[in-house]
Amino acid sequence: MRAKERTVTPDITTGDNQNMDRQLTTESVEGEIALVIDYVAGESSALDVLGGAMALVQSIDGLDRALLSSLGGELEPVSILNDVQHSSLKLLLARALRKVPDEHIKNPDWKKWVGSLLVQGKHRLLQNLEADAPAIEAELKALEPLYHQSPELIGRTPPSVASIQTALQDVRLARAQFGTQNVLVQTELGDIALGFVPAQAPNLEPAAVAESITNKLRERLKVRFPDMHWKCTMDSDARGSCRSRGGAA
Repeated sequence: MRAKERTVTPDITTGDNQNMDRQLTTESVEGEIALVIDYVAGESSALDVLGGAMALVQSIDGLDRALLSSLGGELEPVSILNDVQHSSLKLLLARALRKVPDEHIKNPDWKKWVGSLLVQGKHRLLQNLEADAPAIEAELKALEPLYHQSPELIGRTPPSVASIQTALQDVRLARAQFGTQNVLVQTELGDIALGFVPAQAPNLEPAAVAESITNKLRERLKVRFPDMHWKCTMDSDARGSCRSRGGAA
């Protein structure tokens, strides 16, 4: 599926600035997707179905934003509504970007590369909404050659595992609003059934490891930094000490 070229220019004659953010100029990229949501006609609450659909669209945009987070700049993915179909609620969403650097606007190769990156990234990562850090890292490793194919002088690298975990958690939360109803994401690479996953806190890749021994009123924190390893111990008498590998702090 290929997105249609669309550019929207703000109407400054109305004096209404409330929708200016929605009317920022966008650059279309390849990679239209469809969201298909089952509902019971005449029974399902309109607000529940449409509100859940909006949350799901926002979470998909968030996943695109995470996939582009390592490219630098302020690229802002946005879904463009191409069509709405019923029986099941089916939303056809073109992919577009805001805040595209001037040097990329007239570069069709760059826009084609970004579109392919977003399609392949979503197709791989949405397969498993419960993926843990090692599984996400493996998927990003598989996407790494595509990042290196950037039509710039310097190849790009994949985003952090933590950013993808956070984005997938948002997709899980949005998907959970539909309960056991079927929810499908259709891409040019195939269909992805988003299975129902109860909402849960993200298991983020830890920046720190915490240990607590409550029965002895003692708490130990081990905080890892790139250049040093600090260990802080706090006892029940509120006296604490911090020391690094290089000596006492």
